[in-house]
Amino acid sequence: SSNQIQNITLPTKWCLISLKFVCSLEKGNFNSGENLKYLDVKTLRSEKEAKIIKSGYIVNPNEKVIIVDGENSGEIFTVSERGYMGSTMRLFVANKYINQEYLDIFLQTLKNTLRKNKKGSAIPHLNPGLFYSFMVPLPPIEEQERIANKVNVILKKLEEIKLINENITKLKDIIKTRIIHLGVNGKLLKSDDNYYCQKELKTIELGKALIYEQPTNYIVQSEDYNDNYKTPVLTAGKSFILGKSNETKGIFKASIEPVLIFDDFTTSHHYVDFDFKVKSSAIKILKSGDKDNYDIKFLNYLLSSISINANTHKRYWISIFAKLNVDIPSIKFQQKIVKTIETIINKLNLSD
Repeated sequence: SSNQIQNITLPTKWCLISLKFVCSLEKGNFNSGENLKYLDVKTLRSEKEAKIIKSGYIVNPNEKVIIVDGENSGEIFTVSERGYMGSTMRLFVANKYINQEYLDIFLQTLKNTLRKNKKGSAIPHLNPGLFYSFMVPLPPIEEQERIANKVNVILKKLEEIKLINENITKLKDIIKTRIIHLGVNGKLLKSDDNYYCQKELKTIELGKALIYEQPTNYIVQSEDYNDNYKTPVLTAGKSFILGKSNETKGIFKASIEPVLIFDDFTTSHHYVDFDFKVKSSAIKILKSGDKDNYDIKFLNYLLSSISINANTHKRYWISIFAKLNVDIPSIKFQQKIVKTIETIINKLNLSD
């Protein structure tokens, strides 16, 4: 905080100065009639193409903008091209006594603090009064440049490491998918086991091997999650566990009967063997249609091996997955296949 900064001992030739003396927040000039791109956060991050509009606040190439409303409050961007920005964004202008990159780095350390200022609503908001109240520790301009350069080198390295980790994760997912595909087809079993496994295959509709239950009775009533609460609230997406609830009613007892949760719109799914509640009615709870003949873990891997184009917004379980004919071996070989798949995945450290 500003008070904490004021109480620290600064190096020689450093000083503390209020943000109001080194930068200002301004709206761009409003313009109407010119066809220009609308530059929102996703456009600035190159996550989507900009649409063309006819009026808005003008921003120009290489200008700095700071987001003042929404979940991105406090983030700074460099404008890449002339365009319009909404009234919820303001131009950031530094004066000549401070290095622009040094100040950008300092302000990024404040963004989470600035987002906490709600200004009477649930929407995070950058309040100019709060913004200007902060004190920035200011070294000589040469030192500012040295610090900015050093931080940028570190940030670049971190981005490189992040990209490497993302590529490793993608590669692990590809390998894991291949292992599962080979596994459910008996290709990872010993040759004799594979021979008898193939002889015992039976074709059945997936919707008979996996029966579903609607999640209506298990949907969480309150999103007041807390890690100290007992019951996980699940989604079938990548985040999986959204938080924990203290609700005591409508809990699915997967500790007694393990199940799969299946997102009816994205087709992502998870194996669950602990008690839970769910967030959304879009989830199907899938159970073994016959526990003596269909192992739920095997069915989980079988489901993972099925590739469906899920780009259309519709419910997929009943319309497509339940109708698929699948080949399933006897329960003995299902369990052997599960053990083989999990042994290889664990050895290669491919677990989620």
